[in-house]
Amino acid sequence: MTIGIAAIFAPLLPRIPFLILAAAVFSRSSPRFERWLLAHPRLGKPLQAWCREGAIRRRHKLVAGVSMACSFAILLVFFRPLEF
Repeated sequence: MTIGIAAIFAPLLPRIPFLILAAAVFSRSSPRFERWLLAHPRLGKPLQAWCREGAIRRRHKLVAGVSMACSFAILLVFFRPLEF
């Protein structure tokens, strides 16, 4: 869950997959927390869509893909492998 919350504030991390994972894990351990996540005004809508349809909206997939590509580009530009 901590990763899901951190992903909200970190623009290069996709948040929806982490929240789906958190909802899946907590649905087994805490039905109260699952209800809270599903009823949340900002986070509940994508999670409800996942539970109902088993899919992520195209826009969210695009944002996640662009975020991962940007993260990879930053990795390539700023972090060069060590030469031995």
